[in-house]
Amino acid sequence: MNASILGLVLFLVGTQSVMAQASRDEVKREIALTIQDIRTELAVDLATDDELSLALRNLKLTLETLRTGGSGTVSPVQLQCLSRDNDGVGPYVLARENEDLSLTRIPEAVFSGSDCETSVSKARPQSRYLLACTSKDNDGVGPYSVIAISVSGNSTVKFGVVSSFQDCLNSLEKARVTPNAVSFCASRDNDSVGPYAKVIFNAVDGSTRMSQNIYSSLQDCYASGN
Repeated sequence: MNASILGLVLFLVGTQSVMAQASRDEVKREIALTIQDIRTELAVDLATDDELSLALRNLKLTLETLRTGGSGTVSPVQLQCLSRDNDGVGPYVLARENEDLSLTRIPEAVFSGSDCETSVSKARPQSRYLLACTSKDNDGVGPYSVIAISVSGNSTVKFGVVSSFQDCLNSLEKARVTPNAVSFCASRDNDSVGPYAKVIFNAVDGSTRMSQNIYSSLQDCYASGN
């Protein structure tokens, strides 16, 4: 390859790199403008409850796409709260809303009151499961664990133990979620107190394991990265 051709190739490669960066920056600007438009529409407050629920669902899927780098497929299946005994009052359980709009109650996810709605609003999707906080012992009170609810079928897996509902929400928010695994900060000895470690949930086979690194607090575990 002579010098002139080599120079042209290098010029084209450099130009493509600049164009790719410009395109990326433009997309980020469009995202920021869209977020501003969403805030404006919320302030106008003309949307119906159903439209707001649909918008929230899509925004949560978008957030998870950014968190996971767009890898894997995130299911649109969602959760609801239902009276456990079908009498309109507590205790409550989570229910999976299936693609045909039928509901599947999750008896392992029990709540005594408003924590159920909070758990639904803070749930995170994963390619095979929905992840939510619930009581570890199915009694609506602490300690708390994450429950992984299969988006199809009836399988559920609980993993990680922390003392309070808020600790569970915090750990779930900061958890690393990929198409095949979840890394969640929790009690190392499953007794809801320190020391702490990362529980690794394998979404392929449903197994869990504890990482070797130990932390004196949940905050230290969060700060360690994933």
